[in-house]
Amino acid sequence: MEQLQVLYESNLDSLEILETLEIELNLRATKASVALQDRILKQLDKLTQSGDSRSPPSVPSPIALPPAATVAPPKLATTTAATAWSATPPAVAEPAATMALQDAERILGVRNDAPWATVESARFTKVAPSSPDALAGLKKTEAAKRVADAKAANAAYLTLLSLRCLVF
Repeated sequence: MEQLQVLYESNLDSLEILETLEIELNLRATKASVALQDRILKQLDKLTQSGDSRSPPSVPSPIALPPAATVAPPKLATTTAATAWSATPPAVAEPAATMALQDAERILGVRNDAPWATVESARFTKVAPSSPDALAGLKKTEAAKRVADAKAANAAYLTLLSLRCLVF
């Protein structure tokens, strides 16, 4: 939230960045995120009333954070079982980083123009069988297949996400 706050404060006149921040905050439900989203919406209204037109960005632009706002990700605790699992190579090849729209739609079982909630639900349904609880007690080959299917679903999700100009 601190990084989003810094981005907001340093880009008060940028429709594109403010709209991107507002989209990101739609995915969050904390009090701080709702408050920041309200401030962004008020700023967007102020900018659009001054004659600017509000339209979705045609080409996603990277948003660079100032060096002071960059925070290292937290270190995750690893257990012996988790370390042993990650040392085993997957039995199925991982999907390519980019994939064709038709493949993404086929993997998730949705069309690109489906409501975003439907796309998210389809991804969740495909990824849920690879949760640690669901993998417990399975043979390594079956567990590896489920993990590979989840990775394919995530890649398909990211493909659809990038096509909707919501890239991060």
